[in-house]
Amino acid sequence: MKKITFIFLLLAISSLANAKTIYITDNVEVNLRAGETNKSKVLATLPSGTALTYISKRNKSNYIKVRMPNGRYAFILKRHTMDKPTNKVALANATAELEKITKENALLSAELAALKGDNTAAQTSNESLATEREQLAKELEDLRHTATHAIEIKEQRDTLQEQVVQANKELEQVKLENQTLEANTKLDWFLYGGTAIIFSVLLGFILPKLSWRKKSHNWDSGF
Repeated sequence: MKKITFIFLLLAISSLANAKTIYITDNVEVNLRAGETNKSKVLATLPSGTALTYISKRNKSNYIKVRMPNGRYAFILKRHTMDKPTNKVALANATAELEKITKENALLSAELAALKGDNTAAQTSNESLATEREQLAKELEDLRHTATHAIEIKEQRDTLQEQVVQANKELEQVKLENQTLEANTKLDWFLYGGTAIIFSVLLGFILPKLSWRKKSHNWDSGF
């Protein structure tokens, strides 16, 4: 029993694998029956253009087995089906597809317009960023120039400070030399003054004696 069930399951799977879509012909309505005779129970009456799934067909039967849109199985005369949808259905499908494409096109147009707007905004932003970048580059260059100038000023200031320190040292040296020279000059004047005083004192002692000797000589000559 299990083997038979398995065989039927394989046949069902094979039938589903080979299934294809067929369509009811241009007749207004078609009956789908439970069996393969005109006396079989009518399971559904479907309009023209309804899509059915083809399942199988017996060699000597004018009926084919199909699956309806609700999933139930039924039989329909082969001549009431066709491989392509009817013109009416094709037109309806084409109209629906056109409407779908039109809506998609409208959505794409809206997205394109939005993208263009974003692109314009992005371009404006890029231009603004480029301007800002140029301004920042200029400010950076100015800062570099200022920094270079500041370094030069610092170097000049350091050089001037060294020159001032050297000049102060030289000034102190000159002051020291002037003080030494002034001290030496005072000493020389002191020595000169002392010598002159001594010389004057000596003259004070010598001149009277010379005068006294001259008088004595004159007296000696008179006698």
